[in-house]
Amino acid sequence: MALPPHAHGDAHHRLQARHRRLVGRRLPEAGAGIDLLPRIVRSAHADRRRLFRRVGAEVTVHDCVGAVLVRGGELLLGRRAADRAWLPGAWDVFGGHIEPGEDAQAALARELREELGIAPLRMRALGELSGSAPDPWRLRLYAVTDWSGEPHNLQPQEHDVLSWCALSDAEDKLRGAHPEFPRLLRAAFELT
Repeated sequence: MALPPHAHGDAHHRLQARHRRLVGRRLPEAGAGIDLLPRIVRSAHADRRRLFRRVGAEVTVHDCVGAVLVRGGELLLGRRAADRAWLPGAWDVFGGHIEPGEDAQAALARELREELGIAPLRMRALGELSGSAPDPWRLRLYAVTDWSGEPHNLQPQEHDVLSWCALSDAEDKLRGAHPEFPRLLRAAFELT
């Protein structure tokens, strides 16, 4: 599929830079109309999303927060329920989407109250993770080292199992979710 000529030069330059990263060659000048998609698209769904990005359509990034609870040398993780649409059965941290007008810490407090029935008293930002599957997302990850209440599973439709894990076990469980998880888990563990 040929892309239409670009109306804005800066959009074309961003496209050229992305193409060089993915394919390693320079694109023709703006307005030439080229056939990029067969070289860089891996699925029909990704094809459509990438095309929209290249012609200037807005792409929504799912902005999320997550928490690693740390207590007594262990980290609390949840296993995603088997019927979840995204990553069923995978181990995960607790959290969710940031609502419009909500800051990250308020979103985290809300999510922990909804999912585990706790109120965080001490939290520290660990870093951000991002990805693009199935849609672009960004996760702001926090270590929660003190809270009121006892964590229990209030939303079994989201996580079917909660587990306190040693650091090495938590690293193994989350390693496949994102390559940066082990480093951030170590940082959370060092806060105690």
